[in-house]
Amino acid sequence: AGIHTRELRLLGEAGLTTDEIVRALTRAPIEPGAPADLIVLGADPLRDLSAFDDIRLVVRAGRVAPQPAFG
Repeated sequence: AGIHTRELRLLGEAGLTTDEIVRALTRAPIEPGAPADLIVLGADPLRDLSAFDDIRLVVRAGRVAPQPAFG
């Protein structure tokens, strides 16, 4: 939710690698006991940034977000 693939592509055009772009979207490492903010995609974003257009699941603060929030 809130991820615009056009902006990600522009970051690539500005010189960032796909790996750097995905890392820039990561707030912090996942740690046991910490509330999680995660997204599940339908494909590998390291192969194609358009994977962010196919969000399958969003978890915010350790809770699954309702599908309309990201679908």
